[in-house]
Amino acid sequence: MAVRILSALLVLLLIAILVVVFVRPAETLLGPTGRVVIVAYAIPVPGRDAEQTMGLGVDNVMLQGALGDEARASLFTRRVLLNSNDIVRHKLLEASVPVGSYGGVQFTLKSPELRNAWEGEEAPQSVTLHGDQVVLGVPYSVTEETTTAILLGFETLQALHENEQGNVYLPVVQTETRTNATIVDEGDGIVRIEGGVITASATYGMDWDQDMKLNFRARTKTTPTTPQAPPVPIVDEAAATTTLTASTTTAATSSTSTTEEAP
Repeated sequence: MAVRILSALLVLLLIAILVVVFVRPAETLLGPTGRVVIVAYAIPVPGRDAEQTMGLGVDNVMLQGALGDEARASLFTRRVLLNSNDIVRHKLLEASVPVGSYGGVQFTLKSPELRNAWEGEEAPQSVTLHGDQVVLGVPYSVTEETTTAILLGFETLQALHENEQGNVYLPVVQTETRTNATIVDEGDGIVRIEGGVITASATYGMDWDQDMKLNFRARTKTTPTTPQAPPVPIVDEAAATTTLTASTTTAATSSTSTTEEAP
């Protein structure tokens, strides 16, 4: 009898576990969740139309918790074509994550290249990536059953530096976070963001030590040159002797005339 009761209890326990796991896994195991969408676009080039676009790979997108722990990572590389003449928003990541406060976003950049803005047949120009790890310390919150949008505006042509290596790209990213935003899917990884409340915005730029800094844009780093000494004047010794003799004679004559007494 006792064995039958124990067996029945074990069956009921197994059924309860199956219900928990397969029927309501998100609420029971993870707690309430919200949606995070990260998009990338190109910042317009001030004062002129851009003749080139930048192709850029974005990989290993991570959300950082408030204490710096990694909350979520994408497992694919999203390659985007950033055209500063056309602010198209490319979706990098869409994920359901636990509600709470987060401390930033980080990702890896890959294989930048320049193409004609009209997408002609010319081969793309290679670009040297000075640093591939981008860490943005922008805080944001995720609330239950709402969407938090993180907009990453990349400066493209403005962040290129030409030196002995050719074109070198030091990322500059303008960030903006919105809560309770509406995401409209336009196909092919392109989205439109409507509404929402802007909660934070900032600009981060990479320095020549590959660190991302707040409100920073690197200057072009040139190869230092050795300062040259001022040229030494060439002296004509014969001319100098003649000039010195003439000056001495003039001084002596002047001295005699000034010491003569009137008759």
